[in-house]
Amino acid sequence: MPALLRPALPPYLMISEEHRFLFCGIPKVGLTEWLHLFLRVTGDSAWNTTRPWDYVHYTAKRQAFSMKKLQISAQRWDEIMRDPGFVKAALVARKTRYTKAFLDVTRRTGNLSFSDFVSLQNLSSTVDLHWRLQTNVCGFGHIPYNFVGDFGRVQEHARALLRLVGLWDTFGAHDWPGGGDGSMFSRNTTQSKHFTGASERVAMLFTPRLLRKVEDEYRADYAVINSVRWGLQERA
Repeated sequence: MPALLRPALPPYLMISEEHRFLFCGIPKVGLTEWLHLFLRVTGDSAWNTTRPWDYVHYTAKRQAFSMKKLQISAQRWDEIMRDPGFVKAALVARKTRYTKAFLDVTRRTGNLSFSDFVSLQNLSSTVDLHWRLQTNVCGFGHIPYNFVGDFGRVQEHARALLRLVGLWDTFGAHDWPGGGDGSMFSRNTTQSKHFTGASERVAMLFTPRLLRKVEDEYRADYAVINSVRWGLQERA
């Protein structure tokens, strides 16, 4: 059987060889929290979410888990892709991600209506990762993901995923600051720099026409969301 082709790597593809875990982070889908998690797993004492936002996105310590920085051979990549016990995961979002992108843009420009924003976008080809199709960001046509979670159920699915790879009890269940029960994604995100209130704004922004357009644009993403068995089975 021919080797699986190694595609251009997704920009936020993270790996823990020890835990047989590959995760694709997506902007506006909890990416910052996942960066904090992998920094914590690799032993960075500054992983804590009270650190400035730019630290986790730009620290050189990301080289310890970034597939773009690690020198993994083509043979090892092929082994990971073929190994059903190596968890390859992503969490995807529905229309809230598009709303978050719009709210970020309007915070910077202040002159764009949501209707204009939707009309201007071509999600399948745009170079901006914040509203590009998530299936394109993570290379769903090239990487055989065996766990795809719904960001609308992020606490449930992140917990299930981290339990699957043996990271929940040590790294996910405690010591995450900001409220909640101290676990990952339970914190009060209204205190985050990235908080946009997107979930609350969806109902106000989406008319039936705009909702149909965005759903048409995101059809490939919705197909993934609607067809995947959420990967909660035990791995090999």
